[in-house]
Amino acid sequence: GPPEDAAGQGAEQPQEQDAQEAELPFDVWRRIIVTFAEHGGFYIRLTGGEPTVRSDFFDLVDTIHEVGVRVGLNSNGAYGVAMTDRILEHGIKDIRLSLDGPEAVNGRLRWPGGYRQVLRTLQRIADYNQRASQPACPTINVVLSRENRHVIPEMVDLACATGAKVSF
Repeated sequence: GPPEDAAGQGAEQPQEQDAQEAELPFDVWRRIIVTFAEHGGFYIRLTGGEPTVRSDFFDLVDTIHEVGVRVGLNSNGAYGVAMTDRILEHGIKDIRLSLDGPEAVNGRLRWPGGYRQVLRTLQRIADYNQRASQPACPTINVVLSRENRHVIPEMVDLACATGAKVSF
């Protein structure tokens, strides 16, 4: 449900437009990325919220590559084939997808339907890796809690079945 405010009342979620307005603009990020590289930075991991919802996401990725910095992605993996293909085509190899258990568990802890979306993304990456000269390295990120600690063996099996690593 929605987060609670200090009085325990449901707080409204910020609208996506409000969230976009709160983000740093591309030109500011470009200066940060260039400065990072000039000072010897060598790796940037894009995280969120969900970084792929930024309209300039691929511009950021291209800028990171242009300055010779490696890029990784933490994502919910809840997008279609076209987005997965674009991520791979833009040279992102370290892709970490959030998944907190099998379908029923993940649906309860994250959102219903998310499990199947992440599986499709993992399968698309696995298909890409079969033909790629430089395969991607997907990792399933699992946030462990009392509600899902019993699923560790299943998540390890899923990682093995999809050619991914798993991180707890």
